Amino acid sequence: MCGLFTLFLNETKGGARHRLTIDKGKLETLAIDLDTQQQCEEWFYPDERTETDEGYPYMTKAIKLEDPPVYVRVCLTFYPDAQTAMQEYERIVEYIMRWGYEYTTIELNENCDYFYTKTRTYLTTDHIFALRSDGRYETEAGIRYKNIIIEFEESSGQRKSSIGEVIDQLLAEYEEYKAVM
Repeated sequence: MCGLFTLFLNETKGGARHRLTIDKGKLETLAIDLDTQQQCEEWFYPDERTETDEGYPYMTKAIKLEDPPVYVRVCLTFYPDAQTAMQEYERIVEYIMRWGYEYTTIELNENCDYFYTKTRTYLTTDHIFALRSDGRYETEAGIRYKNIIIEFEESSGQRKSSIGEVIDQLLAEYEEYKAVM
């Protein structure tokens, strides 16, 4: 009984972790190669723009997918050089680790690293034998390509992540932007 109670506390506190549902191959294709902050702003069309503490441009927008309806928050930060971006990427991964998320980080080469968390849900219960998902699943991912970091935060009612679809949309917008550049 003590072991069951410990399992209950761990699952309700940290959330249940599910098998990875993000298409990591999509993260490997997201190579946005823009040289200036202005180019990033023109391509990304930020809904809101704020400055981080370090003074690097930080842009964010929510992308809504229709089927099933889900919102994915996308954040882009442009750094003056790849070394600064790499240091910030490492800080982001440390933050994720500190909060107890199960994650994987992969270095493709010196220009590209990416991470993703396992999809998780929070469990609720009316009594100890009836653990149930609260119906909300969360997934996070990010990529550093040269001096740009793009992060994704998804909260949806499905276990399968839609971040791959958002990456497809971003890449299509990037190709359109490059065609008129």
